[in-house]
Amino acid sequence: MIDQKHNELMEEAIRLVNLEPLPDNVVSLFDSIYAKASDFTKICLGDLRTALSVNMDEQGMQEETPESKGREINQAAASAATSIENDLPEPTQAQKEVGNYKKASFTLNGLTIIIENPKDSTRSGKSEDGTEWANVLPCHYGDIAKTTGADGDKVDCFIGDSIMSDRVFVIDQINPKTLEFDEHKVMLCFDNEDSARLNYLSAYDEGWQGIGAITEINFDDLKEWLKGDTSKALSEKVKSAKKRPDNIG
Repeated sequence: MIDQKHNELMEEAIRLVNLEPLPDNVVSLFDSIYAKASDFTKICLGDLRTALSVNMDEQGMQEETPESKGREINQAAASAATSIENDLPEPTQAQKEVGNYKKASFTLNGLTIIIENPKDSTRSGKSEDGTEWANVLPCHYGDIAKTTGADGDKVDCFIGDSIMSDRVFVIDQINPKTLEFDEHKVMLCFDNEDSARLNYLSAYDEGWQGIGAITEINFDDLKEWLKGDTSKALSEKVKSAKKRPDNIG
């Protein structure tokens, strides 16, 4: 609901985000505005928080602590239409298929991450055979902006809680029936492979066998890989895997 307090907080946040130079305590100042906001105003502040992060990067300011970066990500995620933290209408299946709904975004080590489904939201859809599925997500899920994945869409990613981790785990997702490479799922902000694996599997139906291989790289390697050919499996194991007929279970 737009009222005087909403307008005042938005004006205060806009002035803060556009200051040059930004004050050293700009994050805590923004957080204090966010703490006073209604649920509706917090949704509107999500985009400003992303703009603040961009301005900080341009001015050479870094958010070094996991706490401040975690707050930024969660504040942004709360503004997505699929979030359980706001009252925005849940996107229809048709809207989800074409991406026509409000998403959230933030920057991470120079990459722009788009959040489609925040942690604890329900991701749903239909399989190729028409079977409907729905899963509550254990962590944020979305994609990496300005990339092209094996399916022609942007490269998908999951975002964990270990915000300062430089370890990146790239999953070569396969068709469990044929063992054929499907697409990549990039696991960001996870401390180790076990955590990345567990969060990935928890986002799917029990018994999902979609992991062909997991390859660990760092952020610099990730950026270089994203510039190249992402239409093929990253792991040699999956590249050389013998395919089997689709009618074999």
